[in-house]
Amino acid sequence: MVDLEYGYGCTRIKALETRLLTRKQWADLFSVFSLPEMTVMLQETSYKDALIRASQKHAGIELLMVGLADNWVQTLRTIERIIPDKAKSALDVLLREWEVQDVKTVCAKKALGQIVSMDELSVATESSRKLCEKLMEQKDWASLLNVLKSSWYGDALRADFTRMQDPAEFRLVSQALDRAYAQQVSEVLKAKAHPNTRALLRLRQEFLHTMIVLRLKPIASSADIEKELFGTPSQKVRDLLGAANLDEAVRLLGLPDSVLAIYHEKNALSAIELGLEKQFVQTALKKFRASVLNFGVVIGFLYLKSAEIANLKRLALGKYFGVEDQFRPFLLQEITGASS
Repeated sequence: MVDLEYGYGCTRIKALETRLLTRKQWADLFSVFSLPEMTVMLQETSYKDALIRASQKHAGIELLMVGLADNWVQTLRTIERIIPDKAKSALDVLLREWEVQDVKTVCAKKALGQIVSMDELSVATESSRKLCEKLMEQKDWASLLNVLKSSWYGDALRADFTRMQDPAEFRLVSQALDRAYAQQVSEVLKAKAHPNTRALLRLRQEFLHTMIVLRLKPIASSADIEKELFGTPSQKVRDLLGAANLDEAVRLLGLPDSVLAIYHEKNALSAIELGLEKQFVQTALKKFRASVLNFGVVIGFLYLKSAEIANLKRLALGKYFGVEDQFRPFLLQEITGASS
């Protein structure tokens, strides 16, 4: 099933795909030892213009992070211009995922009493920027919560709003943000959509559900965890709900031994999340290639582009802090599968 209204947009997006980093470029980035070398190498790619703009005010790791964020925003603006009008509401929902990540970052830093900069955020849309700026302006945790309560996240926050007044309960805010986005994805899935579009969104919903289950497994019953999920859980998620404990649930995920070793060594659920993200991107690539003239092309490309930028950030931070080897199990050395 194809939709000719997507003809122009999908053609442009397939052209954008050719600007994703190739296997050789990834290999070259892995081979250099310093951050300046990595930055110079990226200036020979589609990130050139964004890095040049960033170099006017920044240097070092900040230059690279700001440049990558700029490239992401410019990519989103291009997508918004080229897709048909009827796809824009679905795109708005899709971009909420990156807004949720930004809001979590701001809230976490505020809860810990740390300074947060816009340079740390993805800022997927102008409305996301305004919300994050407003959150960053708040002088105390209570004021920040009130801003969130008056936003579209309000309904998801209300059930635990009293407990959220304690900054130490930030995890409740994080769970509410995930819940709000998962609910929106669930609503999109109810609408008529191309099979590949629905498959990609279901995969993403499964990823979100999986992380909700894993985060709550040590502290809540399966019945209580299931109440946090919106839409129908996949069989994989139901198996996780039925697991006796977190370690048993993690074993069901089928992640590589290298990822599991980091999880057990550091007791870090973040290692599992990164490993699952890598799995998801590999599947999304297959769906993207199978999508023609439908919204699945848009979704697939944005997931691939987002993964590329996330990989570059991790690689850059690894080189900057001298811990690059710790990130290697989670890095995709190719996003497109291109060989040159």
